[in-house]
Formats: sequence, structure tokens, C-alpha cells
Amino acid sequence: MARGNCKFSGTGGNYVVTVLIHVLLLGIITGGIYSAWAWVRLFRQKASNTIINGKRVSFTGDGLQLFVIILVQGILTIITFGFYAPWAICKFLTWKVQNTLVEGKPSHFAGTGGNLFLLYLIHMVILPMITLGLYYFIGLYRFYAWKEEHTEYGGEKTSFGSRFGDFLKVFLISFILNSVTFSLFLPWSICMLYRWQINGLMVGEPEEVEHFPMVETNMVHVAIMIAIGLIPFMALALFFYNSHKLISTAFEASMSKQMLSEPLHHGQKALKYQGKRPLKKGAKQDILSSSQIQPKDFRSKTEIKSLDQLIKKEPENAIAFFNRGYLYHLQGNHKNALKDYSAAIRINKSFGDAYFNRGLIYVNYKKFNAALNDFNAALKLTPRGVDIYCNRGNVYHEIGRNNLALMDYNKAISIHPDDGDIYYNRGIVYLAMKQKTKAENDFKKAAELGGLGQARAREHLEDDPQKALTDRSETVSLTWQKNLDQMKIPHVMAQGKIHGDKFISRSAAIHSGILTIRDGQDFFPDHAVEIFLFIKKGEVLEGKQYIIDKSTGFNSPHIYIKWKEKNKDIPKSKVFMKDYVMRLEFGAKKEGKLSGKIYLCLPDDQKSIIAGHFSAIIK
Repeated sequence: MARGNCKFSGTGGNYVVTVLIHVLLLGIITGGIYSAWAWVRLFRQKASNTIINGKRVSFTGDGLQLFVIILVQGILTIITFGFYAPWAICKFLTWKVQNTLVEGKPSHFAGTGGNLFLLYLIHMVILPMITLGLYYFIGLYRFYAWKEEHTEYGGEKTSFGSRFGDFLKVFLISFILNSVTFSLFLPWSICMLYRWQINGLMVGEPEEVEHFPMVETNMVHVAIMIAIGLIPFMALALFFYNSHKLISTAFEASMSKQMLSEPLHHGQKALKYQGKRPLKKGAKQDILSSSQIQPKDFRSKTEIKSLDQLIKKEPENAIAFFNRGYLYHLQGNHKNALKDYSAAIRINKSFGDAYFNRGLIYVNYKKFNAALNDFNAALKLTPRGVDIYCNRGNVYHEIGRNNLALMDYNKAISIHPDDGDIYYNRGIVYLAMKQKTKAENDFKKAAELGGLGQARAREHLEDDPQKALTDRSETVSLTWQKNLDQMKIPHVMAQGKIHGDKFISRSAAIHSGILTIRDGQDFFPDHAVEIFLFIKKGEVLEGKQYIIDKSTGFNSPHIYIKWKEKNKDIPKSKVFMKDYVMRLEFGAKKEGKLSGKIYLCLPDDQKSIIAGHFSAIIK
């Protein structure tokens, strides 16, 4: 970012009352009448947080003056159908700049409606229309530059050097965070804009400072934006030019090529609880199924129709049958899935994925002997298939052949020793065989490694008070870490330090994709950490993990910490979007609460740290 000789030091926390209460709440309640006074309050606060060329700034305008300007200029703009807008904008800017004093010296604005008219017409009306609004951000940037280049703060020459890329970054961050916080991030957005604008000013006489060159229109940017804006119209024209038949044929050909290339795999490990209650000794229902396909209603009709047509043309295409069976499986249509998997196996006796997926369906139908036959066939074709061993072990446990189940779990662990859910399953079998010590060791290992079985493993350990993990109410000494591998989450209630103050959580909640861990009983917490998870529609947090280090990209969760200063009722806050280290793991959902654990180290000067377990109410 270009740096001038001016500085803005305001923070979002300072602006919460002004923006959310005066500008928004009171402005809405009064039907906009109070808005002039609210904005004057904002201008004064901005001035008090601004230093121009080492000199303090103040704002002397009042709400009544601004109200009259808005009323008169607004009427003139309306009756001229917007034509008068450049002159109305300049009237407002003239009043605002004249009331901005630098060490008591008035400022001067030299812009006029005539000067602004062409820039306004081209950059803020015509080009945004041609580019479907994409150019509007460049137009707004050009307006900021024009405004500052026609201003003399404290009577001294002013130039503008803030870059467009930084302006776009401010807009995108503000848009995302205001969307997920229902505009509660607005005070911070305004401060980010002010900082971008003021930190890029160079003020002073040319003999004393080196000014930025004037901002000019980049014609390459204009051409690119116009080209992008024309793409939808070209696509629409192409759509009408091609007949529906041609489009359908192209789509079918594309689908045929895709479906012939390789089978759709069950591949990703989607674990699912088979039981509904925590384990009771000897129970069979709590085994976890590895690679259990979860029924979902998506991706079905169009692709299935394409596969129907492909199978009619190529009735011996095993991959097409397998892929259609997989899509039926996703829908929960086990009957049709079973037929298609069987057809794929009939055509290709060496189709290991088809045997495995068909075995999963037989398990669902409780046809355990048929499932064993399919898992055996799949293992002959894939001798190191961890998921196959795990699911065959589950079946052996279901039919009471626990010795064989142990052999399969042992084999799976030898191939994949870091899978906590396999340890959990083996612990269930040890319990059924009355081998409590071995079961306890496996549950401890499952609790350590994580996964969907982690929370249930911990419940088993905590059923025996003598073997329970550390009391959640106990406090522990935490070490600020920058290495994920050294983060060992203590089994205590989430605690640590926030902005240098001791913190022990008293409650946790998840609402609109935001995890909040806080203390205090008042509406505003004394201390809190809020984690914006940016979960997608339909995404499930149960069993999800967030492993974040400084190299993790833009999609990382955003972290807010809040703390109350002495004798203050409203907490201050700070946001971290990068450069932090976090291990966040969610466990099982039970009775409206989601268990989890966290180890979070933030890069603030006080080295804030939160670590431990929580049980979040889902709102």
C-alpha cells in the first residue's frame, strides 16, 4: 500500500456506538432525519483520529448545516432526473472540506460540478452499465482520487497514492464479514476504508514533500472490464443460436466421456454412527462404519439420465453401471444400486469397488453372509484396503465372531495406525469380550487421535471416575505455540489468556456458522473468542477439523477476540484473518450440543491463547 505522510489511528471498537446506534439505529427510527447529525458525529470522530503531515485535525460542521445541504441538493438532483448529481456532490464536499481544520487552519476544495461531470458520467454511470457493474469499483476509486487531488488540507497541496488493489481488498473483506455478521462488522469496515484513504495522502508544499503523480485511467483495465461485461451477452446469443438438440447432444457426449473414463468412487471416508446411544458394555450397535455412503439427494436426475442413455448404447459398460449404482446409492435407493453394482460385477469380475459398495448395501439389509462374501472378494483384489478390513470387522462383530473382528481391526491398524476410529471399534469388541484394560487403552488412543469416535471414546473413559481424564474445571498452564505438532490440547474447560487477561470459558454456542466461547453472564462478555467458520449450506460440523498455520490460505476462519477494559461496559475487539495457528476439532452432537476442543494461538502483542474442550449449544 502506498504510504503518504498522513495517518488514521481509529479502530472499529471505537466506532461501534457511532455507526451501529447513531448512524443505523437512530437514523432508521427517525426515518433518516437524524442521519445528518449522525454523520457529523462520524466526521468529527474521523477527524479526531487523523494526523495530516504531523498536525492534528478537527471538524467544525454541524448537523443542521448538513441537513439543509442534503435536503436542497437532493431535491435538485431528483427534479433534474440525476443530471445535477455532480454539482450536488461538490456542494457537499465543499462544505465538508471547509469544516475540516488542520491545526486550526481551514482546508479548501477546488472541485466543481463541471469538472466532475465527465468523470461521473463515464466512470460511475456509463462504464459500470456496460460492464454489468464490474467497473463501478474502479469508478469509485477514480472518484476518491479526484476528490483528494482537488483538496488542500490546511491550505497545502494534496496528492493521492492509495492503490486500487488495496481498495478492492477492503471491499471484499468488508462484504464477506458484514454478510456473515449481519452488518455488525460495519464499524471495522468504515475504519478500514478511512485507513486506506488517509494513509495514502501526501500533504505539504512541493519543496518539502515528494507528491504522488495524478491518478489516471488505465485503458487496459477499461478494455478488460468491457470484455468481461460482454461475455454474458455473447453467451446468451450463443444459447439462442444453438438448438436445444445440439446442446443436448454435446452434453450427452461430454457425460459419456466422463462416465467412461473412471468409476465414481466411494473413496472419501464418510464415517457414520450406527447406534443412537452411547455404548453400553457388550453392545454391538456402536461400531463405526468406515466409508459408509451417506444418502443425499443431489447430482442425481441429470447424471442418471445420461447414464441411462449410455447404458442403452453400451450394455456391457461396467463402469457406467457402477457409476449409476453409486448415484442411486447416494440417493438412498439401495434396490436400484444393488442391481447396478451386481451388473457391473457380472460384466467385470475384477471390479473391487463394486464388490465393496455392494457389500455396504448388504450390511444395510443385514444380509451379513452376503456382505462377507463381497468384502472377501474386494480384499482379494485390494489386499491393503483399510476400509474393507474395517467394515468386514464390523460384520464379524455383528454376527458375534469377535476373534475374527479383532484380526481385521489389527490388520487395518497395521496399515493405517493413525486412524482413531479403528481403535474405537476395536475397543468396543474388547469390551464385548470382557477385556476392559485393552478396551480402555484403545479408547485412550481413539480420544488422542480424534475422529468421529473421539467423543464416544471419552465418554467410555469418563464412565469410570477413577479413570476419567483431567477435570474440566481445573486450570492448567498453557504455552503459546507456533508449531501445530506441539499443540497437545488439555482435557480441561477451554481457557487461557485474551488480550493479556486470564480467561476461563463459561459457555459456548454455534450460531450462523460462528463458534463463540465466552465468559461472563452479561449480554456483552468480559472476554470471548468468536470463530467465523464460513461453513457451506448443508455442511455438517460433526467430526470436522480445522488445522490452520501461517501458510494456510484466504479461506481460513476469521478470529475475533473481545475484552472489556476497566470500567467499560462494551467490549473492545480485534480481528485476525491470518498469521495465527489453530487446531480446532469437533466431536459428536448430543442433545442439541456439539462437543469440541481447541488450541488457538494469536499473533497479537499479548500473545492471546485459548486451549481446552467445550460443549457448544447449537442455535
